[in-house]
Amino acid sequence: MLVWVVVDGWGSVRRTADGVTPTDIGAKTAVVVPAGWEVSGTRIGKDTVDVSTPDGVLTATLRIVPAEPTVGYAEAWDAAPPAQFRTEILASGLAVVHGLDGRRFVAAVGAEGSTVLVDAQAVQDLSGYLPALAELLEGIRVS
Repeated sequence: MLVWVVVDGWGSVRRTADGVTPTDIGAKTAVVVPAGWEVSGTRIGKDTVDVSTPDGVLTATLRIVPAEPTVGYAEAWDAAPPAQFRTEILASGLAVVHGLDGRRFVAAVGAEGSTVLVDAQAVQDLSGYLPALAELLEGIRVS
């Protein structure tokens, strides 16, 4: 398997995820990005990782927010969050609050006081990408 790594001028590392190796988001938080996705590693000075699907249709930013998942989720929307949202417990035991509004999907994954906000957007309808987003959410690790 050949993996390309490129370092840009802003200190981020671009690579193709192998679906196994965790990508650090912050000091105590990481995500195992699904295989084949492009990862723009943690930006210097920011607890942020950008990812995109192999076809480039879906892009997502994962960042740490100092809030409970429900609070982080509500604050992520520029306006009021969609009326319909779900709260679930992932296999990892972390709570997730998520909602979909057209071509934007927002989820907050975490535990008390430590949350990873996932803000995903697509150039087309997101419904076909929900399984991929679920895999991305299941890959989040907070310690």
